Amino acid sequence: MRKRILLCITAMSISILIAAQSIPRDTLAGSNMEKYAYQYIVGLYDSGDNTALQRELYQFKALYPNSLYLPYVSYIEGNLFLEAGNHVEAQRIYSELLDSKIDQRILAEVLLNYSISLGATGNFTEAIHCLQRIDSEITDSFYIQEAVKQRALMFYNQGQYFSAKKEYQKAITASPQDNALRYGLFRCLVKLQRDDEALSILWSQDPESDMYSNFVLEWLDYLISDEQYGEFDEFIANSALGSATGSSGLYDLRIRRALASGHYSQADSLLNEYQGAESRFVYYRCLVMISQGDSQMADPLLRTLINDAEPDVAVSAYLERLKILYQGEPLAAITQLSTFINENSMDVKKAESYYTLGYFCYHKDDYSEAIKQLSMAKHFDLTRELSSRIDNLIAESWYALGRMDMAEDAFERYLNQYPQGRYCDRAYFYQGYIRYLAKDYNQAK
Repeated sequence: MRKRILLCITAMSISILIAAQSIPRDTLAGSNMEKYAYQYIVGLYDSGDNTALQRELYQFKALYPNSLYLPYVSYIEGNLFLEAGNHVEAQRIYSELLDSKIDQRILAEVLLNYSISLGATGNFTEAIHCLQRIDSEITDSFYIQEAVKQRALMFYNQGQYFSAKKEYQKAITASPQDNALRYGLFRCLVKLQRDDEALSILWSQDPESDMYSNFVLEWLDYLISDEQYGEFDEFIANSALGSATGSSGLYDLRIRRALASGHYSQADSLLNEYQGAESRFVYYRCLVMISQGDSQMADPLLRTLINDAEPDVAVSAYLERLKILYQGEPLAAITQLSTFINENSMDVKKAESYYTLGYFCYHKDDYSEAIKQLSMAKHFDLTRELSSRIDNLIAESWYALGRMDMAEDAFERYLNQYPQGRYCDRAYFYQGYIRYLAKDYNQAK
């Protein structure tokens, strides 16, 4: 990105130098000092010396508050904040630049980078608006294509996979050799469960390429989330894993697959084989310990993971600790989890949190509250595996309440929606027993 920006800045600098020819001679010396200071800033930006650059940016703005170069200095500063992940400051600067009269040559850059920053903070409406301005106000085909790519990514991040797919297809038409765009399209097809189309792209990849592992790991993650464990095992056994072989990502997926189906001894073997120190593998080790009845050994490790930098790991560890607490103090666990859900503004593991609360309520025989919490979980983005757990427990809660009509419908929906789900045997049993109680013996069979 910096090289592209430097080309843009160089072109603007030439324009300023031309404009400087009209500056009176008595101010020319000051103008030269200003020019040299600006060129030094550009050089620092080019070299990547961010510490010195921040110092020079501050000094330039203090010494030359009315400089012709000031918008471009601010532009560089905004980009520096964007690269550092300081989106509040980056967006403030980009917004101020858009409110001023800036050169058309950086308007596209500001709109593009502003949209990236807005998208990173979840402000998709304003981000898309910036991209629409590129479509309508900018004629450079490069920026129009970049807008298409960013729009595809933002639609994907909002869960609008069909719209994202269309944008990726447009981008690929313009840049057919860009494999990163093919990966974006592949992810959309996976989310849309267009398996044949997704696999067609996967099989077209070079197994030894750097990107190949991304495709493989995305596909395997989908198979786990969709409870297609047989297909997962078959893929591992029979497909070229290429650059994904032996990677931490592949071990992660194989361990998750073992845990999802309750094969804790297999998960234990994989953990011993990989010996990964990453926090998520420590979390998996804790799950194996708990399955072996070693909750007291797992609890201190889970406590350390609660403050992990990876939100998924931190929340998962917290929920697991509450499950341990529930065994001895169920009311305390329910109270703490309810407070956590109400006070936590992030959506990380929100569905899993509601499911866990519903699970607690179910085992406290509060079936109505269980249904309420489980239904709340369905308001969030769900994997098929989690959705299967939720729908099964809702059906069992209706049964426990004695609402056989609601339970029968719920079990029927479960079997229709998850024909290979892990709870199918339970659903068939309950469905048959409900019909037996209703003296519908033919259907009960």
